[in-house]
Amino acid sequence: MNKWMTIIEERLKTFNSFAIKKRPPLLSMDEFSDIFMVSPDIDSQEILEGRLQKAFMSFVKYKLDADPSYNQKFVDKTDWEWLNKLLTAARIRELTSIKIVKKGGRTTGLRFDITEFSKSFYGTKILESLNFNPSRKSVNINELDAIKEACANIKLKLPEEIQPTTTEVFFDENNHA
Repeated sequence: MNKWMTIIEERLKTFNSFAIKKRPPLLSMDEFSDIFMVSPDIDSQEILEGRLQKAFMSFVKYKLDADPSYNQKFVDKTDWEWLNKLLTAARIRELTSIKIVKKGGRTTGLRFDITEFSKSFYGTKILESLNFNPSRKSVNINELDAIKEACANIKLKLPEEIQPTTTEVFFDENNHA
């Protein structure tokens, strides 16, 4: 087993290098030891590499299934193609689950709450590409149209859940009474 420890430590170090923030690491050696057991029958580096890839893949998939926003802990693109595919799928799933809520106010006019959108990985990237502050909480109708257009340019339909304002709900309830 000791002859493979150097390779295992190198792959773990590479995996952790894909993190946006280096501390705490994405996966510690103790955590990795719990999910990856080196059996004495491994006699080639290829088999070890395959088992390591499967262990990393299982770990990342488990984390992403539990919380799709886990993808935000990683850099935009990694050196591992399989990891890029898993992250892309999770990032799209994260974006498609967001809600944009219509809000209105007497002084501010019609606004749309994009809090969830701005917290998503691709939402942040889209806002940055439009020179909007990525930490914005709301936009007006023209800014929402610009966001929709940016999404359409990358062949992504912006998921919306436009909820009626309090005033609209009030008047709608009065019409049905």
